[in-house]
Amino acid sequence: MAAKVAQVPPRAYPESAYLMDVFTAASIGDNDLLKEHITRGADLNARNVSGWTAVHYAAYLGHEPTVALLLAHAAKVDVCNAKGQTPLMLAAACGNVSSVNLLLQKKASVDRTDVKNRQALHYAASCSQNVAVDVLLRAGADPNSTDATGMTPTLEACAAGHELTLVALLEKGGDLSIKNKQGDDGAALACPALLPTIRKRQDFDEMGIAYGPKKKMLKVIEKYKEVGQIVVEQFDGRTATMVQPSDDLQQNALREMMKTLSFVKEGNENIKQYSLEALEKLSNTSNQQLRSLLTNIIDLTEQVAARTARHVHK
Repeated sequence: MAAKVAQVPPRAYPESAYLMDVFTAASIGDNDLLKEHITRGADLNARNVSGWTAVHYAAYLGHEPTVALLLAHAAKVDVCNAKGQTPLMLAAACGNVSSVNLLLQKKASVDRTDVKNRQALHYAASCSQNVAVDVLLRAGADPNSTDATGMTPTLEACAAGHELTLVALLEKGGDLSIKNKQGDDGAALACPALLPTIRKRQDFDEMGIAYGPKKKMLKVIEKYKEVGQIVVEQFDGRTATMVQPSDDLQQNALREMMKTLSFVKEGNENIKQYSLEALEKLSNTSNQQLRSLLTNIIDLTEQVAARTARHVHK
């Protein structure tokens, strides 16, 4: 019997049986494999059990060339998964700016909502993806759109505690006074995570030393309520009160520092704007090296902005 079994050849499977499906190929950015599927007539709008399509995976994982390939072969740009999420929402949540730009270029809707009435801007703001927030705002996204719980992208930024994201939303008309269905406005949402720090660091508060992103968030909110706009100059008065009026030399030095910081802030914003415009123009090219360089420039400008904010927002 054993000899007979040994004579039976192993079962042969066709090569196609070992081919990864379109979802796996898209998730790892394997464009060559996707092209094989396209040649075989694969349905690029097919959904898995969670309602995800290949474009969802490519956008979520930041494979912009793969997103481009799929869209070029009739994949739907605003397709929704079981949670109502579009590729734009997933790309925005992960900060995949190149994919966000490409999807917008292909007419992805910034107003489309998921099953919880959340838009792409909600996703970007709640995940502190301020570059994606900037791109979506420029495309017409509403900073005050409410989801099923009454949360707006502006309120999401307050809750997340990311100052640069909040400032970007305020500059485009974000409203801090809107309350969610629990009755919390922007200031209330920014407070809870700050309380443990206050209890631990009361000595810092008494010494007038600012600490943590949440405290800076509250300062931004307080000043915005007073003057209704976000500009560097609005913080000069608060900073100047920390200096003794009789010390002219120190006051002059402080004024010069504020001028320098204002100059740095303005130049930094210009660099970021130029980089975003360049990324948008590159969205239909294959120059990945240049896109990576521009993304690094944007990241650096964010670091400079965060560092400068320590001085101009106190």
